[in-house]
Amino acid sequence: MSQLYNNLNAYQHLSSSFKVRDICKPFISTYDIELSVAQVWDDWFVDTFADESAGDPMDHLALVSKNNKIIGFLFPEDLMADKMIQDVYTQLDPEIILSSDTTIIEFAKIVSTSEHNIYFVIHANEFVGWVSYRSLNKAPFHLCLLTLILALEQYLLFVLLTSPKAAFENLSDGRKEKAKNLHAFKRYGLDENGQPYLNDLLECTLLIDKIEMVRLHPDLKEFFPAAKNRKTSKIAEETRNRIAHPTQADHVLEKIGKKEIWPLIFWINELSEQSHKYLIDKTIQQ
Repeated sequence: MSQLYNNLNAYQHLSSSFKVRDICKPFISTYDIELSVAQVWDDWFVDTFADESAGDPMDHLALVSKNNKIIGFLFPEDLMADKMIQDVYTQLDPEIILSSDTTIIEFAKIVSTSEHNIYFVIHANEFVGWVSYRSLNKAPFHLCLLTLILALEQYLLFVLLTSPKAAFENLSDGRKEKAKNLHAFKRYGLDENGQPYLNDLLECTLLIDKIEMVRLHPDLKEFFPAAKNRKTSKIAEETRNRIAHPTQADHVLEKIGKKEIWPLIFWINELSEQSHKYLIDKTIQQ
């Protein structure tokens, strides 16, 4: 159990260590409200992005100030009219301002449960950048999400190890064979009868297999109501695999969707908490 909690503490620390300041994008500039759209256009599209290597000018935001105070912001689309900045800018809503210390997991909840798509990051009373839902499709959030999933998998493994034989019997023959093949590939040891140890076989099962074993186990299923959600179980397994394979990592958010990000994280935490409670109660009973 001490190994489990050491691993989980490491996962928890890692998943909460990344902040929105690690994924926010800097503003292109701050423009005074008295400027014309034409003046800002020249600075934004002509001067700043004269070099193509500077990136896409349409993928940036700018701040708007009045008397040296930030009052709003500009989208690149706002610069298409022959007007003054005061006629086209968007006023700053306090609801979309985040502290730079907001964790990425907290931001995932905020953006997934809100109608807002863009948030402004403030540090020491200064605006330092902006984040959007797309900002989550970067390595820091992928790593946070992966650590939560790995922690859940560790929990479930230790739960199954309390009754390994009955747990493994709940797998289909095909899934058992997959686990045995991975066991052989990893060159784990065999018992005196030349058979794999059940503990090692359980370790060689997939996350979705572990969830299924808990869901079907007659002595476990009542303690894990979250395991009944087979749809989210599948999403968690697919997400884990995409993040673990660099060629698929860029498509993590495309496969989940903005509104599904937080429900997935909530479910992972819920099943982890149910596992934690079960293991604690089991320890007390012993």
